[in-house]
Amino acid sequence: MVRFLTKAGTVEQHLLTLVRYCGIQVQNNIAPVSLSRTLQEKWIVRNGSARDGLPPKMEEYDLLADLGFYSDSVVPLRRKNGEEIIFDRRILVLGTTHLPTARSRIEFLDHQYSKIPSVPEIHLLTSRRPISKETVIETSETFFDKSLQTINEFHEDTFMEFVSRKLMSHKTCMFTPIVSEGADVGDDRAYANTGDTILTWQRKSAVVKGNFLIFSSQPTLGYQLLLCKRLLHNLCPDVRLYGIGPAAHPLIPMKYFLDVIARQLFEEIQYRDCLGTQTTSAK
Repeated sequence: MVRFLTKAGTVEQHLLTLVRYCGIQVQNNIAPVSLSRTLQEKWIVRNGSARDGLPPKMEEYDLLADLGFYSDSVVPLRRKNGEEIIFDRRILVLGTTHLPTARSRIEFLDHQYSKIPSVPEIHLLTSRRPISKETVIETSETFFDKSLQTINEFHEDTFMEFVSRKLMSHKTCMFTPIVSEGADVGDDRAYANTGDTILTWQRKSAVVKGNFLIFSSQPTLGYQLLLCKRLLHNLCPDVRLYGIGPAAHPLIPMKYFLDVIARQLFEEIQYRDCLGTQTTSAK
């Protein structure tokens, strides 16, 4: 899976190469925290949509490929020490309101099904975020179901369940939407995000230990997995999450990649701090 920090806590050279290509001059020994601050300021899209814009140029594509964004992350069978991993039958799939992303996650889940514990229960981690009219029409045309266009309200939870049931060829699996109703009290966000949904899942499932597969997709897989691990670390340290997902689509806008990279570097630093693992000090 994509990683931006080395075991020693320094920034991966492939990331520094991309940063320089994008016009930000940095030294090889730049501290991760310093680079993170710069990328949050320059790359995170705070207004509008990061999904808008042009796909990567050939040079950018090659740099993103070097980072691992165009490679699948498959079900791991063993830990690095050779020990077999026994997974819980509850499989987590992170929700989305974007049809191509939802399709890629569920189709990949279907493809990896034979490596998953028999008859898994698939937990769809979603919110009540409304689905745009354009996505409803696109979904209707994709699955030849015109009845969708008569639905007054279509939300992320019902959308993900609909797409899952349409695409999963293995009909023995069970779908359980885990719906996070909203952001925490005092938060100005209108709808729940990934962090809210993983905490809602932990609370409703009463999970305290076990190995769990969590399905997402590139380029957000690494960022979302680290966020979920960090939030669960103090609540249930015996829960281990393993991120799975398909490679990024070549037409995803470059602006979206840069936004996600800035967020993931921040999460890598936060997670290392959570574990008590030091990054290199500022130079």
